[in-house]
Amino acid sequence: MTRWDNQSRYRSGQPLPGTPDLARLDERLAAHGVKLGVVALAQFTPGAHGEVRAAVETICAGAQPGSVDILPGKLVIEIKPAGINKADAVCELMSFSPFADRNPIFIGDDTTDEPVFGIISRFGGLGFSVGRVFADANGHFDKPESVRAWLARIAAEGAAE
Repeated sequence: MTRWDNQSRYRSGQPLPGTPDLARLDERLAAHGVKLGVVALAQFTPGAHGEVRAAVETICAGAQPGSVDILPGKLVIEIKPAGINKADAVCELMSFSPFADRNPIFIGDDTTDEPVFGIISRFGGLGFSVGRVFADANGHFDKPESVRAWLARIAAEGAAE
């Protein structure tokens, strides 16, 4: 995978070289700047997945073939530059202060989070899935409320020290 200058294009939310400007493919997409490019999200209500997926595929047909990936998630369809995933973003993030030389904890509940579980141990970190068990996760929470309770407990324990 090509690495880009850490201080330039992808930090500013601009599209990566050779990828479409996802934010401009269609006004119905909510574009979010992320470290490795721009991700466009099509959010929807339960039951509308098929209709939204068809619209996203139509919109993405305007992009250069092979330049974008379409990833279904929970009530969202993510459109992103091809070949980039959250594991890449975590690896990049871990190279910057204050994250470098730290042991990350990653908590994910979506298909798009799954690649991170396979790489988090490289940094001495732990990964926890929510709602369902993901391969390579170190642990599992049944529901988001369990995550919030766990975080509150460890924050309180840290404050007491």
